[in-house]
Amino acid sequence: MISYIGGKKFHAKYISPYFPEEYDGYCEPFSGAFWVYLQSKVIAKDIIYNDANPHMVNLFCCCSSDIQKMRKELLKYPPQIDDIFNECRDYIFDIGFCNKIDMPNYNLAAKYAYIQTQVFSGNTLCDKTKMTNLKGKYKSKYEHLIDKLHNDRYIEKIQNINDFNVLDFVDCIDKYDREGMLFYIDPPYYNMEHYYTIGENNIHERLSERVKSIKGKFIISYYEFDKMKKYYPNDEYIFETYNINSQNSNRLKINSTRRDEVLIKNF
Repeated sequence: MISYIGGKKFHAKYISPYFPEEYDGYCEPFSGAFWVYLQSKVIAKDIIYNDANPHMVNLFCCCSSDIQKMRKELLKYPPQIDDIFNECRDYIFDIGFCNKIDMPNYNLAAKYAYIQTQVFSGNTLCDKTKMTNLKGKYKSKYEHLIDKLHNDRYIEKIQNINDFNVLDFVDCIDKYDREGMLFYIDPPYYNMEHYYTIGENNIHERLSERVKSIKGKFIISYYEFDKMKKYYPNDEYIFETYNINSQNSNRLKINSTRRDEVLIKNF
C-alpha cells in the first residue's frame, strides 16, 4: 500500500507461486507494508496483520475499519508541504515507535502516512528525516495512497484483513499457529536489522528455533548469509531461489545489481 523499508512489492509475483494450494489462514509476523498479501491472490477466512511498528499497524487497522473515514482524514493534509511534514514527523516521534496506540486512530494514521510516503525509500527511523521534494514533477506517493483507497481491488484486500497485532514475531506465531495456517515470514535481512527494528536482538536464531515446531506451513524470505544453513539445514527444509534487481525494481536497469533471494519452506 505504501513504500516501506524492505518492502516486497516487486517480489510478490516470485513468492506467491510457492504458496500451498490449500490453507484457510494467512499471517505475516513481519507484515510491514503487507505487499506480498496485497499483490497476490491470497484467499483465506483469517487474514492476520502483525508488525512491531504500532504506527504501521494503526494505519492498516484504520484503512480496514473505515476506509471512507481514513480517506477524509488523509485529504486534510495537502501533499509536499515542508511545514506539514515537519509537524507530522515531530508529532510521531513524540509518541515514539514502542508505545501502545489505541486503534483505530485516524488522525495519527494520516500523520504517519504523510511522512512515510514522502521520504526516501520509506525510511522514517530518524527524527531528522526530511521530506523528499518532488518539485511538482511527479505525483507524490501520499497521493498514490489516497488513490489506492479508492481502488476496489485494494479496498477488498484491505477489508478482508480481520486481525491486527503489535506482537513480537514469536508471540504472533504462537498465537495463530495451527494446521491450515500459512505464515509468510519476511524478517530483516541479516546484519541489517538496525534499519528495520528498534532494540531487537537474536531475530534469526529465535525465528529458526520457533519454526522447528510450527504446526502450520511457512515460507521465509532471505538472501544467503553465513549462518543460514546452520539455522536451516538442507536436509530439514526446502529451498527455492529467484533472481531480482536489488533496487526492488520490477524491470531491468542499466548497471543495476541483481541477486538471488532465497525462500525457505517446510512443505
